Amino acid sequence: MLNQLPVFMLVFTRILSMFMIVPFFSGKGIPATFRVGTAFFLAIIAYSTISTEQELIPLDGAYIFFVFKEVIIGLIMGFLAAMFMAALQIAGQFIDVQMGFGIANVVDPQTGTQVPIMGFFKYYLAILIFLSLNIHHVIIQAYIDSFLKIPIGHLYLDGRYAEYIVSAFNVMFVSAIKIAAPIVFILLLTTISLGITARTVPQMNVFVVGMPLKIALGLLLMYITLPTFLFMLDTLFMDMVESIYIMIHIIANSNP
Repeated sequence: MLNQLPVFMLVFTRILSMFMIVPFFSGKGIPATFRVGTAFFLAIIAYSTISTEQELIPLDGAYIFFVFKEVIIGLIMGFLAAMFMAALQIAGQFIDVQMGFGIANVVDPQTGTQVPIMGFFKYYLAILIFLSLNIHHVIIQAYIDSFLKIPIGHLYLDGRYAEYIVSAFNVMFVSAIKIAAPIVFILLLTTISLGITARTVPQMNVFVVGMPLKIALGLLLMYITLPTFLFMLDTLFMDMVESIYIMIHIIANSNP
């Protein structure tokens, strides 16, 4: 039984590494004991699926390299999930600039950093939907499946890792633009209209009128485009899960 402990600890290391960066589980509001306990419980489940096939790994000087490989695998897959959720904060930044909130940030209790106001709103709305649709279950299942596709310690230098991460980043950035585009476009037209009005009616104080107008219009557009936002979220979540499985396939097929 003790000779199987090194393999189990590597399984636990991969899952815990994922939880250090994956959305929701990596937040400061999640106690470390809960994170470690959940990772330990999932490691038991994952280990039971591979214990009959996995070769025993000796606890020697080379063991540290196995630990390093599992940490990298976990961080790569967790990073992909976190990257797609970052699209919401990028979209919020685009909207904030047009609404006049470009320098107005709020503190995100999950990360302890300052984030855009609209990005904060969209991100936490997405987290609620993320949990209500059980997307976190799908992601956890993908991580459990990774042990069936990627044997313990199977990680080799391969340029396809970076290529796919860049490709996934492009998809994420396009998603951010699609989410923000309707509101940004209308607010941009509003800004142009206010500029024309300022030239034709010099007596009008555009700054006094424009700021509350753009804020009110931005909030109204946020409400009107909510169904579209929910549809875009569904697409974003599907892209997130698909990217994790594609990365699992790439790592599994890498060669020394």
